[in-house]
Amino acid sequence: MVAAFSHILRRQAGATFKELVVIAGLIGLSLASMVGMVGYGVYMTSVAVSQR
Repeated sequence: MVAAFSHILRRQAGATFKELVVIAGLIGLSLASMVGMVGYGVYMTSVAVSQR
């Protein structure tokens, strides 16, 4: 994963600012969705525990 990411970064060294913004947006979106899923799981777990 990291090797592929660094390969993309190296290939995008001459990329335009807009492309870099798009890449950063995609990375941020995937991170936000992962955090949201984890938070949702923690929330559901706490609800289930409190109802017991």
